[in-house]
Amino acid sequence: MTSVRASACIVGGGPAGLMLGLLLAKRGADVLVLEGHEDFEREFRGEVLQPSTAHLLDELGLLEYVLAQPHSLLEVGKIRLNGQEVGEFRFKKIAPRYPYAIWMPQPIFLAAMLRKGTPFPSFQCWMGAKVTKLLEEDGKVVGVSGFRHGKEPFEVRSDVVVGADGRHSTVARLGRFEPEYEHHDFDVIWFTIEQPPGWSSTFYVSLGEVRGLMLPKYPHHIQAGIVLPTGDWRRWRQDGVAVVAERVRRFDPIFAGFAATLHDFTPFFPLEGIIRLMREWARDGLLLIGDAAHTMSPAVSGVARSRARICKPSSACGRPTSGRFTAFSSEPSACCSARGAAIRSCGGSCRRCCRCSCAPRCCRRSSAGSSSVLRFRRWTPPSAFASRPG
Repeated sequence: MTSVRASACIVGGGPAGLMLGLLLAKRGADVLVLEGHEDFEREFRGEVLQPSTAHLLDELGLLEYVLAQPHSLLEVGKIRLNGQEVGEFRFKKIAPRYPYAIWMPQPIFLAAMLRKGTPFPSFQCWMGAKVTKLLEEDGKVVGVSGFRHGKEPFEVRSDVVVGADGRHSTVARLGRFEPEYEHHDFDVIWFTIEQPPGWSSTFYVSLGEVRGLMLPKYPHHIQAGIVLPTGDWRRWRQDGVAVVAERVRRFDPIFAGFAATLHDFTPFFPLEGIIRLMREWARDGLLLIGDAAHTMSPAVSGVARSRARICKPSSACGRPTSGRFTAFSSEPSACCSARGAAIRSCGGSCRRCCRCSCAPRCCRRSSAGSSSVLRFRRWTPPSAFASRPG
């Protein structure tokens, strides 16, 4: 068995996990990222980075580096109705400072983040490393164990384990985290076609009897998603291939050729539109970020990267952040490392308990109680989340 020690063990090499690993390594923490897949090549992943993500990358000093990778800038979004363009919106009116979205295949983005982290001697990433167990001592998570490439056992001991392994998080399940709120009222049925001649490579919202999205996909394809109420896709399948093909044609005439070739449902990839918020997303030695903590999927790209950014250690109070990682202990001094997270999650009603003087006023505890900075008040999610799309 391979046994190693790291300050931070991050489970999941997606956007949140690799971004957090890079940020921690830049501050001197020993970081090991464990990615369960052997490579980054997977279908139907987010490939459009919104202006808020460009802003985030710029703040982190990574925007110029990211824009040096293969990409396209999308300045206009268009609205189609029955195959005709009926409207558009421009990012310069929405986000004047970053008046574009970035179209970049996620495998390219992830590989770029990995290359950026690799030169740091304290950064490691193991591909094909699947976690099967949390290591616990006296109620505290002290590491993980699992298998590399399906057969090589490993064990990682660490000061903190971060679950960044997505909407079906193994870490959340092993850590016995429970959702505070879960809502599922639509699905997106994805499929891909080649771009027709003269197609403008941007993203579209398609309205009409059958509604959905059309996104650019590398290199010259359209990733289309039909938006359906929960359960409708099952009923569509029961109606048969011919009926589904006709509904695809009604989605937009550009899919007529695709619909004519349908013989089964294998070209379709259903994705559940789930909002899931965990009751708590931390315990001693363990933290969830990204979709593992707050599933807002399908959602605008950048949410997970934002979660990674606010979880990095802060040196705002002059405390050293290199060496052994203590940001998620139960000591009051850990508050400084959670400062960024506290600032951004308040929204007018703080969900963290924090008594450190460096925290914003709305994030401080005024009453006596536990000193743990990772103890949370129960939170009632906004009722707007429960409304059905109109």
